[in-house]
Amino acid sequence: TAVLIGIAIGVLVVCVLAIAIGFALYAFVGGPLEVGKCKFFMSAREGDSSLMRMFDNFGSGKYLSTVKVMFARYMYTFLWSLLFIIPGIIKGYEYYLIPYLMAENPNLPKDRAFAISKQAMNGEKWNLFVLELSFIGWELLGLLACCVGVIFVAPYEQATFTEFYACMRAKIIAQGISTEAELTGGMNLPFDGGNAGQISTFQNPYDM
Repeated sequence: TAVLIGIAIGVLVVCVLAIAIGFALYAFVGGPLEVGKCKFFMSAREGDSSLMRMFDNFGSGKYLSTVKVMFARYMYTFLWSLLFIIPGIIKGYEYYLIPYLMAENPNLPKDRAFAISKQAMNGEKWNLFVLELSFIGWELLGLLACCVGVIFVAPYEQATFTEFYACMRAKIIAQGISTEAELTGGMNLPFDGGNAGQISTFQNPYDM
């Protein structure tokens, strides 16, 4: 019995450590890289395709604020997911714009990043869900091709979601949710938003 208890405690300790390491990796590496991915595609949309954009938020004065906001996003979504999964999914869509907001302005306060994303995604969650569904066929084809096809689908998919953010950005400004000055924070990343009039009926610009 003592041996079984010892094994159970050992397994529990290992699981807790694994979860803690996973959280730490996401907080200090995964979150900033997710923001960097958004920044790269936003920059590429404006003609700057430098891969170094991926690591901009690892720089001085940007890193810790990015870590703080992205980890909060992850934790909030995770905690909501404990309530029968569905609330976590809804919150995931509600917080969807946060990586893009941080890509534009790494110094955007946490509360403002959450508030802007929440207000902008009001009435848009279903549109985003349908947009994500439109990629299922492509992803299945990519998986059938020994997963190699996923490499080609992923950039196309991310570019489309960047266009979605462009429309949401136009909505943010048009509805007074935020301002151009707050969104950019004086950062050197000009980003031309989409047409605010197309927000509720978002059209995939890369539709084939």
